[in-house]
Amino acid sequence: MTEEVLVAFYRQIRENEALMRRLFACPDDATLIAAVLREAEASGLSIQPADVELVLSDLTSFIAIANDDELTDHELELVAAGGSQYGQGKQ
Repeated sequence: MTEEVLVAFYRQIRENEALMRRLFACPDDATLIAAVLREAEASGLSIQPADVELVLSDLTSFIAIANDDELTDHELELVAAGGSQYGQGKQ
């Protein structure tokens, strides 16, 4: 999947505050990846787990690429935390 499609999908996600909260609450990467894949499928996109893993591996950079305006509160929390671990329950 191209970076442009991933960025466009992320922008769709960030416009939905309830969805952002649900994804942010995922306790670990496996749960997050499964949730993102379900959302992508519901949007008619076919995203591979490796695509999501790639984004998660450098989430801070991806957020910077995807944002053309101000960061959401959840994005600010991720960037402040270093962005390497999305789920709150990760060790």
